[in-house]
Amino acid sequence: MRALPDNYPEPKLNNRQYQVLRRLGQGPLPRTECNYVACSTNGPRYIDELRHRFNLTIWTERVSVIARDGRESWIGIYHLLPESRSRAKELLKEFELRDRNK
Repeated sequence: MRALPDNYPEPKLNNRQYQVLRRLGQGPLPRTECNYVACSTNGPRYIDELRHRFNLTIWTERVSVIARDGRESWIGIYHLLPESRSRAKELLKEFELRDRNK
């Protein structure tokens, strides 16, 4: 990924990114719940955006499960790591201030 110029505007959270980040701040977020929180069928997209646009460290835990068909499968559980918590709080606060002023 190329570095952005110094004068490039800081990215701003959109509503779906905000909802996912707010929920991540409360604790581990399974992928299925991420879809629900984001009102989307592609929750991982918002996790990816939070990682790359906002430089947040989000770890994906892969948990082995047995699917309904009896086969082994994996589910992803997202974790906002401690080193990103203060940045996440800043982003959430900024969104809430911006949203309140609309």
